[in-house]
Amino acid sequence: MLARWHGAGNARGMPRRAFVSTSRPPGPEAWTPGEAEAIARQSGLSLTASHWLVLCCAREACLSGLRVHDLDALATRAGLPASEIRSLFPGDSCALVSRIAGLDEPPCEGTK
Repeated sequence: MLARWHGAGNARGMPRRAFVSTSRPPGPEAWTPGEAEAIARQSGLSLTASHWLVLCCAREACLSGLRVHDLDALATRAGLPASEIRSLFPGDSCALVSRIAGLDEPPCEGTK
């Protein structure tokens, strides 16, 4: 299991540390772009503007209570061809988008 230490100083200048597991996404409320970058790196990706567009569209849909029905619908929301999303997020595209975007469930049902 991968993990890292986060530290911040306390009143006496001693580091205060928290153990944060990176084996699963932090969840929608705790998600940060830095977490996304770290999860993407673990998955062998370097996030580009196109990656961020897809991630933001997926987060926007899910956090507003919407769920797109398949990868094509997510592609339409993002204004990109589904084939480009598949190449940006190889393998199980929806699951990978979900993990990197810090979502509890995939933003779409169709994955390949």
